[in-house]
Amino acid sequence: MPHLIIEYSDSVEKKHSVDALMMACHEAATKSGQFTENDIKVRAYPCRKSLIAGRAKPFLHVIVKLLSGRSPEIKKALTAMIAEALSAIGVSVSSLTVEAVDIERESYSKIAL
Repeated sequence: MPHLIIEYSDSVEKKHSVDALMMACHEAATKSGQFTENDIKVRAYPCRKSLIAGRAKPFLHVIVKLLSGRSPEIKKALTAMIAEALSAIGVSVSSLTVEAVDIERESYSKIAL
């Protein structure tokens, strides 16, 4: 835990390395002190079609799924760290957003292989 899911308009790949985006998110989550490096999972998905304010514009959105129980302040600090890390590597998009989403501990299952 956590799962960091990067959604981005496919035009982002023309200007930015998706591997670099993933690594920036991973490093920010590690630096947050909330997780061990081995627990962080990052994946990225391009969106072939999207609109922002009715127009095709580049965007990047990160969903941070984490087990419930963290305070709103901790979640806000984490999302801000990820947004800042992406900004620091020069991400140039019309919309850069990061949200934290709780996973209910009671319903989460994991099999470690």
